[in-house]
Amino acid sequence: MKRAIGFLRHDISGSDRDVHERAINDLAAAEGYQIDTILAVGPDVTHPLSRILVAVSRIHADAVITPGPDHVADFARALLVVTDLITIAPPRTARRGVRHKTDLNSS
Repeated sequence: MKRAIGFLRHDISGSDRDVHERAINDLAAAEGYQIDTILAVGPDVTHPLSRILVAVSRIHADAVITPGPDHVADFARALLVVTDLITIAPPRTARRGVRHKTDLNSS
């Protein structure tokens, strides 16, 4: 089974945090991923990419699943060096190692 971690910024999710966590788990199950953890960080975390990379490395994750591109906007391209990135809304999958000419908001 493919492995993934979930990631969200609770300052962006706000009161929808539980909804976003369920959506991450639901999408993972539908796409055949096992979610090992959901990292939820706030604006006080200075290096969220480092935390994600440690988790990805620890479990050899195939993907990071996040509610939307705004949760990873500052480091999406760096993340794509090591793992696929899946957003729920809009529904997009960006494959690791592929040069992306546009951001995750476009097709």
